[in-house]
Amino acid sequence: MPAGGPHTRRVRAGYQARMVPALLLLSCAARLGASDAPVPEVAPQDPTPPALQAPIQPPATLVAEPCGVRPWVREIDLEADNYRFTARDLVSPCPPGVQCVWSGIAVRTGTAEWRDGVLVLSCEDSGPPGVPFPERMAPAGPDALQDEEGCVYRVRSSGPR
Repeated sequence: MPAGGPHTRRVRAGYQARMVPALLLLSCAARLGASDAPVPEVAPQDPTPPALQAPIQPPATLVAEPCGVRPWVREIDLEADNYRFTARDLVSPCPPGVQCVWSGIAVRTGTAEWRDGVLVLSCEDSGPPGVPFPERMAPAGPDALQDEEGCVYRVRSSGPR
């Protein structure tokens, strides 16, 4: 066979494939012995991440338009200092100037707490049957949160109404 034939190229390729890792290993080993300089110590890192700043600070009122199985507006007042909230589902609000037997607003109360960058809500009472209430809300922009159902709650004001 000629000197540059397919057989020769395969032999060279196999030789190179075995030699490159060996040469790299020898190069690293030579560098380790070449310097007697001490290896600088690395200070251990603190595994605790810095506290996350809550993107929405109470007092604030969050408002979500009808979304998913909830065909009405929902408002959530985050109260300052005491980690509490009051939510209103505007199921069938009484029009202004009319006297109604029922206000048409379902109210829930509970606790609100920022944990790992997520607002965690715990209800103390139930609301309208069959309509889920968010347990966790994640930031969805500088003035909005999004619940597990994908509903977006926007800040309407900087305090409860």
